[in-house]
This record gives sequence, C-alpha cells and structure tokens, in this order.
Amino acid sequence: MSLRIGIDYTAAVRQRAGIGRYTRGLVQALARLDRENQYVLFMAHDSAPYQRYWLSGNEKVLLIGEHTGNVALFEGLLTRKGVTVIVAPLKQALAVLRQQMPHQAWLFSWTADLERTPSGAALVAEARSLAIPLHRIPRADTSLAGLLRSQGSRLERPPSDMDAAPTLPVKAPNFQDRRAPLSERALTILWHRLSLPIPVEWFTGPVDIFHSTDFVLPPVRQARTILTVHDLTFMRLPECAEAGLRAYLNKVVSPSIERADLLLADSQSTKNDLIELLGVSPDKIEVVYAGVERRFRPMKGEMALRRAKKRYRLDSPFILSLGTLEPRKNFTGLIEAYALMGDKELKLVIAGGKGWLYDEIFARVEELGLEDKISFPGFIADEDLPALYNLAELFVFPSLYEGFGLPPLEAMACGTPVVTSDRPSLPEVVGGAGLMVEATDSQELAKAMERVLTDENLRREMREKGLKQAAKFTWEAAAEKLLDVYRMLGSSGGKRK
Repeated sequence: MSLRIGIDYTAAVRQRAGIGRYTRGLVQALARLDRENQYVLFMAHDSAPYQRYWLSGNEKVLLIGEHTGNVALFEGLLTRKGVTVIVAPLKQALAVLRQQMPHQAWLFSWTADLERTPSGAALVAEARSLAIPLHRIPRADTSLAGLLRSQGSRLERPPSDMDAAPTLPVKAPNFQDRRAPLSERALTILWHRLSLPIPVEWFTGPVDIFHSTDFVLPPVRQARTILTVHDLTFMRLPECAEAGLRAYLNKVVSPSIERADLLLADSQSTKNDLIELLGVSPDKIEVVYAGVERRFRPMKGEMALRRAKKRYRLDSPFILSLGTLEPRKNFTGLIEAYALMGDKELKLVIAGGKGWLYDEIFARVEELGLEDKISFPGFIADEDLPALYNLAELFVFPSLYEGFGLPPLEAMACGTPVVTSDRPSLPEVVGGAGLMVEATDSQELAKAMERVLTDENLRREMREKGLKQAAKFTWEAAAEKLLDVYRMLGSSGGKRK
C-alpha cells in the first residue's frame, strides 16, 4: 500500500549545519531509495534555500560595513536597479543574521585593523561565510559589477570564490514541496504559544504520516505522527543552552513527545535519555543513525585541497576542531589542553559559526597568549569539509554532550586520526577507532593529542580503524531504517483516535 508522508523540511533549508545537515542527508537518501510512497516536504513561508544568487530588482540587500568606499559604490549600483539597500556595521548586522538565515544577497566590507584580535578575526570569518566580500570585487569587475549595472540580468552561480549554501536537493518524481503562507516564527506562535489547533494538513494536504524532524510536533487532523528528538542538551546540560531556547524547548518538547505516535532518536544515547529523563517507553523509540556521505574520503593532490588551503589560509600543518562556538563544544577546554602541549609547531584551527556564550572562547586565547597559534576561520562550507578534514594532522572533538556527533565520523572517513571526549554519544559513534578522554581533563587531552601526533604506528592503526568504523554509518542504511519505520506505522494504525 502506497503511503502519503509529510516531512517537515524547514530545518533542511534554514540550517546549514547540525539538524539541517542531518535532515538533508536523510531525505536525499530516502528519495534515492523509495519510489513507491508519495512525499510532501513541508516548509514555512520564509524557508527559502540560502543562496548567494543575484536577482534583478525587488530584493532587499544588506550592505554590511561603513557607508564609504565599496559599500557606497555598490549601494549606488543597487539603488539604481530598484533594489532596497540597508547599510549596517559588521557587528550589528551579524547579530541579526545569526537569528534568521537570510535568503537575499549580502555584501560586506571591513577595515584591516578588525582582524588584529581573535574576536575581530572571528567576526570577519563569520561574515565571509554569510556574504560576498566587497574588497575582493574590483570596481571594474565585469562578472559582478557589470551584471549589477545591466537591467534584467541574473547571475545563475555565485562568484567563483564563494560557496552556494545547500539548495533543495530532492528532485524525485514522488517528492513535492508545500510551503505554508506563514513564516516559521508565525507558525511557532500560533501552534506552540497560542496553542491554536490549526492542523498541518491545511498546508500539506491529507497525509497518512507526518514526520516532524526538529523536536516539536504541530497539530494534526488525522495523520499518524513521528517526532525526531536529536538530543536533550537543554535538560542534561541546561547551563550550556541559550536561555530563551531552553525555556522554549522545556515548554514544547514534552507535550510533543506525548502526542507523537513514535519517536526517532539519533543514537542509543539519546534514546536512553528519553527513557531516563522523560519516562518514555522504550517501545515508542526507534534509533535512526546519521550517515557519512561518500564525498568524505581520503584525498591526495586534488584541486579541492589546494582551494581549501587558500580559502581558509591554511599555510602550515594544523590540528582541527569543528563545531558551533558555544559552551557545549568545550572549546575552552581544548584551548587549555593545546596550551599544555610542549610542541606547538602545529597550529590549532577551530572552525564553526558563532552560537552563544562564545566570548569566553576568544578571551581564553588572549589570556594564554595564543593569538598567533589559534585561528577561527568561521563556518566552513559543506563542499570544503572533506578537504579540511584531509588537510588536518589530527581532529579533536572534546564535546560535553552530543546527540550523535557527526564530525568525528566524517574525519575518520577521510583517514584523519580522531581524539574525542568520552561523553554521550561519542563512544557509540567512534567505537574503538579513536582515542577518548574525560571531557574536562585538559591534561589528559593534551597527552592524547601529543601521543597521536608523535606515534606513527598509532596513527596508521587509527587511520585503518577509523575508515572501517565510518563505513558502518551510511545514509542509505539510515533511509532504509526510516522507510521501515514509515511502513510499520502506516500499516499499524490508520487514523488517530
């Protein structure tokens, strides 16, 4: 029997990393696997794919920088094309951009002295990941400035030195998009603050199953429901969660779990947390692991490696860590461990966009006098991740808590040795292929890092084990498990009571 399945795809097109990557990977694999069932990908009205494409007129463009030089030049060009232009200083503009993924075209500029401190360099790095840097576009450049001057022109690809963020990847004939006429914020207010019982089927049409992929479940009319809970950080480590988000999740997650017919967890660790902290029956939870894309593989002498070196200024050997800059990732502990290492010939690169409560990370670098040894390149584009893992001598992931922990797995798939903390769910993901230490023990972390960097036999063994461990996690296997869950639920319940 063919099923009609609705999937909340909002996170996939609004979030570049984390839940967004998980949802994109899973749905892409599902589209390759299943041609029998019909799928409706539900999105809020403002969930446009994040692209750096220039369109002709009727857009709003934020020029990030001071109202001088290139900013003034491009403001004039855009205004003459009928584009609404807003000019804002870098720090204030980024504060806005972090709250909502933009889908217009963005430009920025800055002064050289801003990059002289770790915090300023991190601001510039984050802006690079969100915008087209004006200082790299010559005034006479025909590829962009000329396009802006011409009427009705359209740039189908972003400039060659920038990255297009993920677009909607699902092109299978049995998949269709359905956008609500309301923004994500408006839907959140209606469904979870005012508790208005507007069923999601008003937007998706009738569905047999509705799968909510991001912690909260909207009202439904008749559909059976599946809810994915990625982790319970807001309960396990409340001090590491942003206060507003923590309050919101504490209010809405438990009722969503109670209403859902079935829960999906990213790991056995998250399943255990659901049982222990929220009293959920084990029979109500299925584990669907994340997977590693095939593009994460060992690379040698490829153009992508040279491009990543140039783009992120990686001109010397380095240790890599990756994740949103926030307390849960324990980057301050990593910085302290790096400071304890005797040989600092290798630099430390901490890649990732800013999250919350990140000032302490930059402050610790300055307190330890490591400004010349530690760099923050900002968010790394998806297409550059395999190259970055390959270029690293060592990948370190000292997180205090993870629902799954995909970066260590991707690093291992690229043949890079991995050191992680022993916190959930990392032992489950890394297995015996990496070295694990207590997350808050900086001395042990430093020793583990030095051991991997100096013992060639150990490095060879970790590389071989890492490749085998990573091969156990594929998006194809995840999609097969998810499809089994859909079929099981579709055949077991019919309409909700």
